[in-house]
Amino acid sequence: LFPTQAAFYLAYARALNKEKQFNKAIKILQNGIDFVIENKLLEADFYETFANSYNRLGNAAAANKNKNKAIALRKKNK
Repeated sequence: LFPTQAAFYLAYARALNKEKQFNKAIKILQNGIDFVIENKLLEADFYETFANSYNRLGNAAAANKNKNKAIALRKKNK
């Protein structure tokens, strides 16, 4: 069950984003990414969700940084 725990954090953060609770979503993502182990696609999903949260908060620099991390992880996984 341990490896799936990260997916629950990600799902919760996405739900928070839909509810426009972006700061809370970021905190959940920060906690949950620690549980991502050797799954680059899941890690990329985390960074994309970070980017979405930061973008919605108007922090373009943080959004771009996280989006670029997601892109790099997806390229490595191919």
